[in-house]
Amino acid sequence: MGRLLICVIVVLWVLLTSSVSAVEYRAQNLNIPVGFGLYTINGFTDSGYYCVSGYEFVDGGSRRSLAYRYSVDGSKCALEMLGGYNSFASDMNEQGYVVGTSSSIILNPSDWIAYPVLWSIDGSVHELPNNGRAFVCAINNYGQILGRDGTGSIIWNTDGSATIRHQVQGIDINDLGQVVGTKDGRVVVWDIHNNNTTTVCDGEASKINNARQLIGRYNDRPFFWSEETGVCAIDLPYDDIEWIIADDLNDAGQVVGCYSRLVNEPVSDDTGVLHIDIHLTYGFVWSSTTGFTILGTNDSPQYINNKGQIIGHRSNGLTLWEPVPEPACIVVMIAGLSGLLIRKRTRL
Repeated sequence: MGRLLICVIVVLWVLLTSSVSAVEYRAQNLNIPVGFGLYTINGFTDSGYYCVSGYEFVDGGSRRSLAYRYSVDGSKCALEMLGGYNSFASDMNEQGYVVGTSSSIILNPSDWIAYPVLWSIDGSVHELPNNGRAFVCAINNYGQILGRDGTGSIIWNTDGSATIRHQVQGIDINDLGQVVGTKDGRVVVWDIHNNNTTTVCDGEASKINNARQLIGRYNDRPFFWSEETGVCAIDLPYDDIEWIIADDLNDAGQVVGCYSRLVNEPVSDDTGVLHIDIHLTYGFVWSSTTGFTILGTNDSPQYINNKGQIIGHRSNGLTLWEPVPEPACIVVMIAGLSGLLIRKRTRL
């Protein structure tokens, strides 16, 4: 009995610690339709929805940009235009609302003018009040929409009203109504409810989560910031790093991004073995507690949701990465080991 209990404890310890600090990921191609080229991903929710903006070719060989809302289960919703030739999604929330820009009808398709818009759950488009220079950055799960118009930040509601403005150049908004942005070369967090601003550090911000953690760049290198850790550099101990980018973070503080290395590789031909420099891109997942997990060569993850699922690009197209082993597998194994222990005790 004692030996069995010790084995159970050891196995559970190994499972739990490996799921936190040694996560592996399973990759799945999401099969964006052929002909939809030069696409970008714009938002990824916990429920598995994501937006894609890209070009499609139309009559006469000209091209137009379109936006769609997809689901990892394969469903697709086209997002309407204002009547012009181009639309581009910027972000989406868990309810399925999407924000971005769309053009209205004009005489010359090459001289299109974009307006800030909100797409409803059914894909219908609604222009947001603007001065002709505004664009949309993000939307949170309470329907608060962050945009900019050249003078600073604007907050719209999903009913189209714009009631709040600030000089901070906002880039992202969380569910607490906290906007992260830049002012006078420093990262600033602006609370839209009390209009207070807090200067965080030097640099430029890009994302803020619901734990008030953020990522940004300083001196051409990404960083992570929280009230507990302060500024943490997101960097690798290699001399041949050409660049490194942090693209997104979830509420657990997991950051995804990619980096490039200049690698000298041997190549054989008729004259012998040559060594050439190759630029290789690697995807990564990082946190302040577990450090780096490298996804693979030519991987470029862009978003991570609160389930730990990642969406991005690799050489064969749009890709979903899922953590393995998944929490459900651990629960099943725990249940099985518990049943074994109970049967052993019954026999005794």
